[in-house]
Amino acid sequence: MRNVCSVEGCINGPRRLIKGSGSVDPSVSFHAVPHDEPRRSRWLNAVPMIRRQKELKKPVVCSLYFSPSDYVYNPVLGKALGVPQKGLLTRSAMPSLLAPSFPPQVPSQEQTSVSVSVES
Repeated sequence: MRNVCSVEGCINGPRRLIKGSGSVDPSVSFHAVPHDEPRRSRWLNAVPMIRRQKELKKPVVCSLYFSPSDYVYNPVLGKALGVPQKGLLTRSAMPSLLAPSFPPQVPSQEQTSVSVSVES
């Protein structure tokens, strides 16, 4: 699964790669948007998705948009595999939290031009 969040402005989204911070916090997990309707539509409407990401077959939402109660943990499975378990999303989980994000892109002064005409 891709480790780039499809939510507009997310700090774990494509802009993270552009900004040069290619690493992701290891505690963050990524979840594919469900394929089955109506869950897929509810997820896509719950958070502002990047338009081109929304059109992908497999958009992804990071764990920053889910509350701890959206997860179930199976310590037996984690122990059997010898790895810490991050948790699995419940079937009813919906992305709902506002996560940290990059500020909206604003054109710089160099990109903005203003023409002024002075009449005498």
